[in-house]
Amino acid sequence: MIIWNGLGFLVFVFVFGCSLVANLIVNAATGSDTYWEQHKWPFGLSLLFAAALSWFVGHFLAARKQRTLIDKATGEEIVVKSYPALFFIRMHWWGPILAATGIILLVMGIFGWDQDPNLKKTKTYTGAGLEFQYPGNWKVSQNQNTHGVILETDGFVSASLFNVPSSKGTSNRDLLSELVDKQTARKSTIERIILSAKTQGIRTEYDVKVDDVTVSMRTEYFVAGPEERPTVVIIQDSSTSWDKDFAGFEAILESLKQK
Repeated sequence: MIIWNGLGFLVFVFVFGCSLVANLIVNAATGSDTYWEQHKWPFGLSLLFAAALSWFVGHFLAARKQRTLIDKATGEEIVVKSYPALFFIRMHWWGPILAATGIILLVMGIFGWDQDPNLKKTKTYTGAGLEFQYPGNWKVSQNQNTHGVILETDGFVSASLFNVPSSKGTSNRDLLSELVDKQTARKSTIERIILSAKTQGIRTEYDVKVDDVTVSMRTEYFVAGPEERPTVVIIQDSSTSWDKDFAGFEAILESLKQK
Protein backbone atom coordinates (compact mmCIF):
# COMPACT_ATOMS: atom_id res chain seq x y z
CA MET A 1 0.00 0.00 0.00
CA ILE A 2 1.31 3.44 -0.95
CA ILE A 3 0.90 6.11 1.76
CA TRP A 4 1.32 9.77 0.89
CA ASN A 5 0.44 13.26 2.05
CA GLY A 6 -0.54 16.02 -0.35
CA LEU A 7 1.21 15.53 -3.68
CA GLY A 8 3.81 13.18 -2.21
CA PHE A 9 2.73 10.45 -4.63
CA LEU A 10 4.55 12.42 -7.33
CA VAL A 11 7.78 10.78 -6.17
CA PHE A 12 6.44 7.48 -7.47
CA VAL A 13 5.34 9.20 -10.70
CA PHE A 14 8.82 10.72 -11.16
CA VAL A 15 10.56 7.34 -10.67
CA PHE A 16 8.20 5.50 -13.00
CA GLY A 17 8.22 8.22 -15.66
CA CYS A 18 12.01 8.71 -15.69
CA SER A 19 12.67 4.96 -15.80
CA LEU A 20 10.17 4.48 -18.64
CA VAL A 21 11.80 7.24 -20.71
CA ALA A 22 15.26 5.82 -19.97
CA ASN A 23 14.11 2.35 -20.99
CA LEU A 24 12.82 3.61 -24.34
CA ILE A 25 15.98 5.64 -25.01
CA VAL A 26 18.31 2.75 -24.14
CA ASN A 27 16.37 0.31 -26.33
CA ALA A 28 16.46 2.75 -29.23
CA ALA A 29 20.16 3.60 -28.78
CA THR A 30 21.39 0.01 -28.42
CA GLY A 31 18.93 -1.59 -30.84
CA SER A 32 18.36 -4.26 -28.19
CA ASP A 33 15.21 -5.10 -26.28
CA THR A 34 17.22 -6.81 -23.54
CA TYR A 35 19.96 -4.30 -22.62
CA TRP A 36 17.74 -2.63 -20.02
CA GLU A 37 17.09 -5.95 -18.24
CA GLN A 38 20.75 -6.97 -18.34
CA HIS A 39 22.21 -3.69 -16.99
CA LYS A 40 21.23 -1.63 -13.97
CA TRP A 41 23.13 1.59 -14.70
CA PRO A 42 20.43 3.08 -17.02
CA PHE A 43 17.90 2.72 -14.20
CA GLY A 44 20.43 4.31 -11.83
CA LEU A 45 20.76 7.27 -14.18
CA SER A 46 16.98 7.63 -14.36
CA LEU A 47 16.88 7.72 -10.55
CA LEU A 48 19.19 10.75 -10.56
CA PHE A 49 16.69 12.65 -12.71
CA ALA A 50 13.83 11.49 -10.47
CA ALA A 51 15.87 12.63 -7.45
CA ALA A 52 16.33 16.13 -8.90
CA LEU A 53 12.61 16.42 -9.63
CA SER A 54 11.67 15.22 -6.14
CA TRP A 55 14.06 17.71 -4.50
CA PHE A 56 13.05 20.83 -6.42
CA VAL A 57 9.34 20.08 -6.77
CA GLY A 58 9.17 19.12 -3.09
CA HIS A 59 10.64 22.47 -2.03
CA PHE A 60 8.41 24.34 -4.47
CA LEU A 61 5.21 22.71 -3.18
CA ALA A 62 6.21 23.25 0.45
CA ALA A 63 6.80 26.97 -0.21
CA ARG A 64 3.38 27.28 -1.86
CA LYS A 65 1.65 25.69 1.11
CA GLN A 66 3.30 27.81 3.80
CA ARG A 67 1.22 30.12 5.99
CA THR A 68 2.33 32.91 8.28
CA LEU A 69 0.61 33.08 11.69
CA ILE A 70 0.98 35.81 14.29
CA ASP A 71 1.20 35.01 17.98
CA LYS A 72 -1.31 37.40 19.66
CA ALA A 73 0.61 37.42 22.90
CA THR A 74 4.04 38.26 21.51
CA GLY A 75 3.26 39.52 18.02
CA GLU A 76 5.85 37.08 16.67
CA GLU A 77 5.33 35.71 13.19
CA ILE A 78 5.32 31.90 12.86
CA VAL A 79 5.71 30.27 9.44
CA VAL A 80 3.80 27.00 9.10
CA LYS A 81 4.55 24.74 6.13
CA SER A 82 2.67 21.71 4.84
CA TYR A 83 5.11 19.23 3.36
CA PRO A 84 4.07 16.68 0.71
CA ALA A 85 5.34 13.26 1.75
CA LEU A 86 5.55 9.64 0.60
CA PHE A 87 5.69 6.90 3.24
CA PHE A 88 6.02 9.65 5.89
CA ILE A 89 9.21 10.96 4.22
CA ARG A 90 9.01 14.51 2.89
CA MET A 91 9.14 14.73 -0.88
CA HIS A 92 12.34 16.76 -1.06
CA TRP A 93 14.16 14.25 1.16
CA TRP A 94 13.39 11.55 -1.39
CA GLY A 95 15.86 13.45 -3.59
CA PRO A 96 18.99 12.37 -1.65
CA ILE A 97 17.58 8.86 -1.14
CA LEU A 98 16.97 8.33 -4.85
CA ALA A 99 20.28 9.98 -5.76
CA ALA A 100 22.23 7.69 -3.42
CA THR A 101 20.49 4.62 -4.87
CA GLY A 102 21.16 5.83 -8.42
CA ILE A 103 24.86 6.42 -7.72
CA ILE A 104 25.19 2.90 -6.27
CA LEU A 105 23.64 1.40 -9.43
CA LEU A 106 25.89 3.53 -11.64
CA VAL A 107 29.00 2.36 -9.77
CA MET A 108 27.81 -1.25 -10.09
CA GLY A 109 27.46 -0.71 -13.83
CA ILE A 110 30.93 0.86 -14.19
CA PHE A 111 32.60 -2.12 -12.51
CA GLY A 112 30.31 -4.71 -14.14
CA TRP A 113 28.80 -5.80 -10.83
CA ASP A 114 25.28 -5.55 -12.25
CA GLN A 115 25.85 -8.07 -15.02
CA ASP A 116 24.32 -11.50 -15.00
CA PRO A 117 26.96 -14.01 -13.79
CA ASN A 118 26.60 -15.94 -17.05
CA LEU A 119 27.63 -12.87 -19.06
CA LYS A 120 30.67 -11.71 -17.10
CA LYS A 121 32.97 -13.98 -19.10
CA THR A 122 31.76 -14.66 -22.62
CA LYS A 123 33.33 -16.58 -25.46
CA THR A 124 32.84 -16.37 -29.22
CA TYR A 125 32.13 -19.54 -31.15
CA THR A 126 33.01 -19.68 -34.84
CA GLY A 127 32.37 -22.83 -36.84
CA ALA A 128 29.74 -24.90 -38.64
CA GLY A 129 28.70 -21.73 -40.45
CA LEU A 130 27.84 -20.10 -37.13
CA GLU A 131 29.25 -17.24 -35.13
CA PHE A 132 27.81 -16.18 -31.78
CA GLN A 133 28.74 -15.11 -28.27
CA TYR A 134 27.87 -17.33 -25.32
CA PRO A 135 28.59 -17.58 -21.56
CA GLY A 136 32.10 -18.88 -20.95
CA ASN A 137 30.98 -21.57 -18.50
CA TRP A 138 28.66 -23.19 -21.07
CA LYS A 139 29.79 -26.09 -23.27
CA VAL A 140 29.63 -26.18 -27.08
CA SER A 141 29.95 -29.39 -29.13
CA GLN A 142 29.36 -30.40 -32.75
CA ASN A 143 25.98 -31.82 -33.74
CA GLN A 144 26.45 -34.23 -36.65
CA ASN A 145 22.70 -34.62 -37.21
CA THR A 146 22.04 -30.96 -38.00
CA HIS A 147 25.60 -29.96 -39.00
CA GLY A 148 25.31 -27.34 -36.29
CA VAL A 149 26.22 -27.25 -32.61
CA ILE A 150 24.78 -28.33 -29.28
CA LEU A 151 25.01 -25.85 -26.41
CA GLU A 152 24.79 -27.02 -22.80
CA THR A 153 24.40 -24.63 -19.88
CA ASP A 154 25.76 -25.21 -16.38
CA GLY A 155 22.25 -26.28 -15.40
CA PHE A 156 19.77 -28.59 -17.10
CA VAL A 157 19.19 -26.74 -20.34
CA SER A 158 20.46 -27.70 -23.78
CA ALA A 159 20.10 -25.97 -27.11
CA SER A 160 20.66 -26.88 -30.74
CA LEU A 161 21.84 -24.23 -33.20
CA PHE A 162 22.05 -24.69 -36.97
CA ASN A 163 21.70 -22.73 -40.19
CA VAL A 164 18.94 -23.42 -42.68
CA PRO A 165 18.60 -22.25 -46.29
CA SER A 166 15.57 -20.02 -46.59
CA SER A 167 13.39 -19.84 -49.68
CA LYS A 168 13.38 -16.49 -51.40
CA GLY A 169 10.64 -14.28 -50.01
CA THR A 170 10.20 -16.40 -46.86
CA SER A 171 10.35 -14.33 -43.68
CA ASN A 172 11.88 -15.56 -40.43
CA ARG A 173 8.41 -15.56 -38.91
CA ASP A 174 7.01 -17.87 -41.63
CA LEU A 175 10.04 -20.13 -41.36
CA LEU A 176 9.54 -20.36 -37.61
CA SER A 177 5.90 -21.37 -37.96
CA GLU A 178 6.81 -24.09 -40.50
CA LEU A 179 9.55 -25.39 -38.22
CA VAL A 180 7.26 -25.69 -35.21
CA ASP A 181 4.51 -27.38 -37.21
CA LYS A 182 6.95 -30.01 -38.48
CA GLN A 183 8.84 -30.77 -35.26
CA THR A 184 6.18 -30.39 -32.58
CA ALA A 185 3.48 -33.04 -32.44
CA ARG A 186 2.67 -32.92 -28.71
CA LYS A 187 2.41 -29.19 -28.17
CA SER A 188 -0.19 -28.16 -25.60
CA THR A 189 0.47 -24.47 -25.09
CA ILE A 190 1.97 -22.04 -27.57
CA GLU A 191 3.28 -18.58 -26.72
CA ARG A 192 4.82 -16.35 -29.35
CA ILE A 193 7.97 -14.57 -28.22
CA ILE A 194 9.03 -11.51 -30.21
CA LEU A 195 12.43 -10.19 -29.14
CA SER A 196 12.94 -8.02 -32.19
CA ALA A 197 12.07 -7.80 -35.87
CA LYS A 198 14.88 -10.23 -36.68
CA THR A 199 14.32 -12.58 -33.76
CA GLN A 200 11.01 -14.43 -33.57
CA GLY A 201 10.26 -17.20 -31.11
CA ILE A 202 7.58 -19.72 -30.19
CA ARG A 203 7.40 -21.56 -26.89
CA THR A 204 5.72 -24.96 -26.57
CA GLU A 205 4.92 -26.76 -23.32
CA TYR A 206 4.28 -30.41 -22.62
CA ASP A 207 4.42 -32.88 -19.72
CA VAL A 208 6.85 -35.79 -19.50
CA LYS A 209 6.66 -38.69 -17.01
CA VAL A 210 9.97 -39.64 -15.40
CA ASP A 211 9.75 -42.50 -12.86
CA ASP A 212 6.04 -41.84 -12.32
CA VAL A 213 6.79 -38.16 -11.74
CA THR A 214 5.32 -35.67 -14.18
CA VAL A 215 7.78 -32.98 -15.25
CA SER A 216 6.69 -29.88 -17.13
CA MET A 217 9.02 -29.36 -20.09
CA ARG A 218 9.31 -26.48 -22.50
CA THR A 219 10.87 -26.03 -25.90
CA GLU A 220 11.66 -22.62 -27.33
CA TYR A 221 12.08 -22.28 -31.09
CA PHE A 222 13.84 -19.18 -32.38
CA VAL A 223 14.84 -18.00 -35.81
CA ALA A 224 17.43 -15.21 -35.83
CA GLY A 225 19.74 -13.47 -38.25
CA PRO A 226 19.42 -12.44 -41.90
CA GLU A 227 16.53 -13.98 -43.84
CA GLU A 228 18.83 -15.19 -46.64
CA ARG A 229 20.60 -17.53 -44.19
CA PRO A 230 18.81 -17.62 -40.83
CA THR A 231 19.92 -19.53 -37.77
CA VAL A 232 17.51 -21.84 -35.93
CA VAL A 233 17.87 -22.12 -32.15
CA ILE A 234 15.95 -24.87 -30.35
CA ILE A 235 16.12 -24.72 -26.57
CA GLN A 236 14.86 -27.53 -24.35
CA ASP A 237 14.41 -26.92 -20.64
CA SER A 238 12.19 -27.31 -17.64
CA SER A 239 9.94 -24.45 -16.57
CA THR A 240 12.36 -23.38 -13.82
CA SER A 241 15.64 -23.57 -15.74
CA TRP A 242 14.78 -21.02 -18.43
CA ASP A 243 14.56 -18.16 -15.94
CA LYS A 244 18.05 -18.92 -14.64
CA ASP A 245 19.67 -19.07 -18.10
CA PHE A 246 17.49 -16.44 -19.76
CA ALA A 247 20.17 -13.73 -20.00
CA GLY A 248 22.66 -16.13 -21.57
CA PHE A 249 20.31 -17.15 -24.37
CA GLU A 250 19.27 -13.54 -24.87
CA ALA A 251 22.95 -12.67 -25.48
CA ILE A 252 23.29 -15.53 -28.00
CA LEU A 253 20.18 -14.47 -29.92
CA GLU A 254 21.32 -10.84 -29.85
CA SER A 255 24.71 -11.73 -31.35
CA LEU A 256 22.99 -13.85 -34.03
CA LYS A 257 20.66 -10.97 -34.87
CA GLN A 258 23.60 -8.64 -35.48
CA LYS A 259 25.58 -10.94 -37.78
